[in-house]
Amino acid sequence: MDPNNNTNVPVKVQTMPPERALMRAATAAELKEQIALIHNCLDKVMKKGTHYDVLPNCGKKNTLLKPGAEVILTMFRISAEPIIERESDGFDVTYHVTVIGRHIPTGNIVGYGVGEASTSEKKYKWREAVCDAEFQNTPETRRQIAWVRDKDDKNLFHEVKQVRQNPADLMNTVLKMAKKRAIVDLCLTSTACSDIFVQDMDDPDINDAVNQGENASKQQQGSRYTAPQRRSQGSAPAPAQGQSAPPSDVISDAQRKRLYAIGKSRNLTDDEMSFLVYQTAHVNRSGDIPKDLYDATVDAFNAATPGQVLAPEEGF
Repeated sequence: MDPNNNTNVPVKVQTMPPERALMRAATAAELKEQIALIHNCLDKVMKKGTHYDVLPNCGKKNTLLKPGAEVILTMFRISAEPIIERESDGFDVTYHVTVIGRHIPTGNIVGYGVGEASTSEKKYKWREAVCDAEFQNTPETRRQIAWVRDKDDKNLFHEVKQVRQNPADLMNTVLKMAKKRAIVDLCLTSTACSDIFVQDMDDPDINDAVNQGENASKQQQGSRYTAPQRRSQGSAPAPAQGQSAPPSDVISDAQRKRLYAIGKSRNLTDDEMSFLVYQTAHVNRSGDIPKDLYDATVDAFNAATPGQVLAPEEGF
């Protein structure tokens, strides 16, 4: 109240600046409340098999699936804004997705999620041939005989004739997978629920790696575990031409890109480069070239004459 004119005068109230309020650390009680919210959502909203699941060989912790990640992000009112980067080596395509998590009421960024998927991944790269005729009529650089685990007995393996899939037919699927991986990663990191869930292990080859790790551990402990065996009698043959070398024995990504640059500088087509890779290193793609055959492959590229390389229909 102003004593001179007896009119109301606004009173200034000292408040904490918004930026300082945002910098305030969360209390233990607030953290417990957030974790309790997630557990409550898990019990009353989310369904096993739809939003989460317990997958074999992944321990007892629930695996968070994409629908479950979306439910939790919605509960905390976090929007997912994807940023997509596309990379290609002339044949295969890789998508790198970064998802920005933004708090809808305030617009503040609360976290990031990253995910990647490529048409060169095993589950996208190959499919089983529909018949022997399709396999035989497919160029050698686009087919392989793979050893896969038996569905009924995990200790047995059998041969499967596979053909290369066209990356152009898979790009949308691969993009969606990269986005999905990024959204799940955003949810786990921005809501601090990694102690409740694990990342969705959606790749069969990852599960195979888990199996192999567990089997090795069992052997070290002297268990009764029996090593995998072929379905038919006799020992497994050595890897045939066109099959990949172990990851530790192949050329680096920088060497692969340098090789591709050499081919382009020589005006070689992707088909010609693919044929030279197969002819020299006996593999289907440049990323599988063994280290000890890299120099020979470079020499083959430098010696090749554009237009005179007899190549089957295959990309680099």
